[in-house]
Amino acid sequence: MASRIAYPDFTAPDAKTRNLAERMKRFDLHDRLELLRNSFEGIVFRTRFTLADQVILHGLVSSHSRVKVLKDTVNMARDAELKSLVGISREVYGLAFDEQVADEAQLLIDSRIRVGRKTSFAGRDALTGLTAINPVADWSDEALVQYVLDHEVPVHPADMPGSAARVA
Repeated sequence: MASRIAYPDFTAPDAKTRNLAERMKRFDLHDRLELLRNSFEGIVFRTRFTLADQVILHGLVSSHSRVKVLKDTVNMARDAELKSLVGISREVYGLAFDEQVADEAQLLIDSRIRVGRKTSFAGRDALTGLTAINPVADWSDEALVQYVLDHEVPVHPADMPGSAARVA
């Protein structure tokens, strides 16, 4: 049974997932995504179109990953620039966005994983029961911005340095 996207509630990952997350620390983004592709069959990526999400999306598309992309529509109705970014991302990357997690999903890629108070590489989404991985958990804001600039990744203007308001 497919489930709708909801705000994530992460719990501690199992030992296998913690081991995978440890191994990912040695790799760049594309190699991390390749490791995930080789470790799981059904991968879904949940995006709110944040800076980190756009970096992950670009990495997935540029590495030719066949990953289902779930659009989390939180704050979408109030933000015209965010709606525009969704359209630009759809066009630039040739994507259709889904709003449900497929039954066959085994892994959830999500940039907002927090277990307790700590940002984490891995967790288990308590809502879907899926193993969850954040492939950019150890990246600084500066590293994310540099990737955006190097790869011309479309982002929300408020996510860039010097913006008066940052998007959560």
